[in-house]
Amino acid sequence: MAANSPLVLRGIKDVLDAERGPRVEAGLRYTAVWNSAFLLSDDLDEAMRSFAERRPPHFTGR
Repeated sequence: MAANSPLVLRGIKDVLDAERGPRVEAGLRYTAVWNSAFLLSDDLDEAMRSFAERRPPHFTGR
């Protein structure tokens, strides 16, 4: 790669970043929506409670 034109390498990096950026942003938005849905769940409360009480959690899926 070092033998190639720095201008071409910069262009290739820019093209790859332009493609990757929107996919990363979309993935982060998708993850944020799922994570926010779990904030009100009984399972999250159980996870925190069982951790504090040093016992295995009992999840109900609610």
